[in-house]
Amino acid sequence: MDEKSRTTVAKESGIGAIIAAMNAHTEDAYVQMNGCIAISNLVYFCSLNRSRVAAEDGIDAVVRAMQAHLDDAAVQDSACAALVYLCLDDVMNRKHVTELGGLQAVMEAVKTHQSDPDVQARGFDAIAHILEDDPENLAIFVGEDGIGTVLEATKVHSRVANVQNNACVLLAIMCKDDAETCARIAERGGVDAVILAMRMYVNEPGIQAHGCDALCKMISVGKNDRVAMRVASIGGMLEITKAIWEHEEEKTVVVKGMQALCCLQKSLTAAAGKKLFKEGVVKHKVADVVTSARNLHGDDDLVKDCIKSLSRALGIK
Repeated sequence: MDEKSRTTVAKESGIGAIIAAMNAHTEDAYVQMNGCIAISNLVYFCSLNRSRVAAEDGIDAVVRAMQAHLDDAAVQDSACAALVYLCLDDVMNRKHVTELGGLQAVMEAVKTHQSDPDVQARGFDAIAHILEDDPENLAIFVGEDGIGTVLEATKVHSRVANVQNNACVLLAIMCKDDAETCARIAERGGVDAVILAMRMYVNEPGIQAHGCDALCKMISVGKNDRVAMRVASIGGMLEITKAIWEHEEEKTVVVKGMQALCCLQKSLTAAAGKKLFKEGVVKHKVADVVTSARNLHGDDDLVKDCIKSLSRALGIK
């Protein structure tokens, strides 16, 4: 649906009609699925329609659809998609989704439909938006074994890029400002899961950026030398430098990759760790990576900081 069509439907009271249909046919899964799809199309990157849907109790209708049709994967998939776009850059909608039990509804969806890659990917995307800057929701998700849910999905859907991408996003979110959660993720195989995803999807810039971000947070926030050693010992340094090389024009990938390298360099302080890092520097041509980043993205402050730190450690002028 294009922007003109979204505006027309909204002006002609289409939003209210869609929600009224969902409210009138709560037991009809087909109506609920298509209602959620229609809401997704209407609010897709449209802040005005997001507000209109919320004002017409559209968020309530989407969450109710999930609660009433838990066993229907198509309803759960379309409802998760609707929540993604309703929560996008909208603090008030995220708060309303939480108040209505939206987070719990999505968590139930991904647990119930573990074998469905669409529900997993879309559900993780919705959870990521609901958790944004919300420590209380984050604590709820982690407390309900969100770590296990995400890591299990990376195993079951190892060949589904969207699942891997959104799993890396959630792992990074869970690691934010929480050393204990970082340690738990690492202990349960989070490092291995991220590195495997990066290795399998070299050409996916999103997975590379989010993977580097997750690794960096597990190392730096967790302040755990064992995590850094694990990253370095199973080929993490190779995947990070490869990400930067393969996506050197993508600033986000370069920034996250450089930050991950800095985290490794600062955390591998024991003799064995220093030796491993020095070997990786030579083997993976990290000096060349630093030079390339300086040439292409030297104007970025985050890249500058990483270049300064790595250059000092590597003796690069």
